[in-house]
Amino acid sequence: MCLMTRPRNRLESVFVLIRSVSIFSRSSKSGILLEDMKFILDGENLTLALSAKESVWALRRNICIPVTSITNIEWVASTVNTGRLHGLRAPGTGLPGVFYAGSFYRKCGWEFWYLRVRQPGHIIITTTLKRYRVLRVSVAEDEALRIREWFNQYQNTGKVA
Repeated sequence: MCLMTRPRNRLESVFVLIRSVSIFSRSSKSGILLEDMKFILDGENLTLALSAKESVWALRRNICIPVTSITNIEWVASTVNTGRLHGLRAPGTGLPGVFYAGSFYRKCGWEFWYLRVRQPGHIIITTTLKRYRVLRVSVAEDEALRIREWFNQYQNTGKVA
C-alpha cells in the first residue's frame, strides 16, 4: 500500500501508521528500530543530526549544543520507564509503547526526546540552554561512552581536541 493514498476507514489508517513505522530498517538480531541518527562531535559543539525519517517523527532536523552549555551527560542502561514520560508534547509524535519523538515541555523546561521504549539504553544530556534543558535519546552504549569521553575531556582540560 502506498503511504500517499488516502485510507478508507479507521482500521486501515491505523494499519498505514503501523506500516510506516515498520518501514524503518530493523535489526535482524533484536528486532528493534534502528535509524541513521548521528552524534557529531565537531570542535566545541555536540550536534544531534537526525535522518530524514527520524526528522519526520521528531519534527526537528538537527540540534546543536555548545560544549560550554552542557552540564551533565548520563548513560542509563535500562529500558525507558514510560511511567515517567509525561509532559506537553509540542511539536512531536509518538506511538505509546513504541517510541516518543519531539519536543516536550515539563516542569524543568523544554526537553527533546527520541526514545525507543523497547531498546535498552539511552543518554540524558543536561544543558543550560533555554530551548532544550534536557535531551533524552536512545543510543547504543559505545556511542554514549564516546560522547561521555568527549565531554570528560572538556571538563578536565577546558578544551576539546
